[in-house]
Amino acid sequence: MITNFCVFYKRTPQLKLLLFKIYTTEGPTKQLSNYLKLYFVLLTTVNLMFACSQILGLSVPLQLSINIPIVANVFELVFVGDVISTLQEKFRSVNKLLQMEQEHLTRQSICRLQKISHQHYDLVGLAKQANYIFGVTFLTGMATLVCSAIDGIYFTLYIYANYSNNFESFKFFVFNIIWLGSQISWLYVLIKLWSDSEEEANAVSGYIHDMWNKYTTNNDLCIYIRHLELIAIRCAGTKVKFTAKDFVPLDWNLMHTVVAALATYVVILIQFKF
Repeated sequence: MITNFCVFYKRTPQLKLLLFKIYTTEGPTKQLSNYLKLYFVLLTTVNLMFACSQILGLSVPLQLSINIPIVANVFELVFVGDVISTLQEKFRSVNKLLQMEQEHLTRQSICRLQKISHQHYDLVGLAKQANYIFGVTFLTGMATLVCSAIDGIYFTLYIYANYSNNFESFKFFVFNIIWLGSQISWLYVLIKLWSDSEEEANAVSGYIHDMWNKYTTNNDLCIYIRHLELIAIRCAGTKVKFTAKDFVPLDWNLMHTVVAALATYVVILIQFKF
């Protein structure tokens, strides 16, 4: 939490400038978030955890130590989702423009493609800047997730194996399950946000190369095709790869790694009878 609050304060000037650039860049800016259902599931698990902590009668300091970090991470994720969704819409509008230009290639369309490639380059720069600004909180959030997941899995298995017939222990068992669910939901939404954005951003080079291949296979090597070749090379060189401060990639490989690590931990606990 201390790290998060320090980062919140330090990144404010950079974040204000980033938001100004995003909302003044050409393209759609207002849209209904595509992740409302995921946000609803995530907030539901958090509310269930609050309810369970009240039912269990946990002390107020313990409730605060458990709930405040999770709430901070959730609201941080929702805020990031709003920013990234806006960038996604702008990338999606660029892709739609490219699809419209695929039919006929003329001098005017080459000029439009040049403009679109410049717009894409600016959006990639903004996306990389957003990834850099939010990288520290993602890294601390994932470290917290792994530590809490390890604790939650251990206590869940321990309670299930030794106190499964005790109703009070059963309530702690349910609380741990909901806690794990909230952590996994947070990671799923985080990865989906950045993975979808990366896919939209990198789709541009595919459209440009499709246009280039379409005309070169017809032996149409006019000056327009040469210009299109330069645009294709530039778009291929501006692909993005989102990471958490270059430690881990923010894609589905991370989800697979976390699930595999936790599954291995469960197997080890069972073998040693925890």
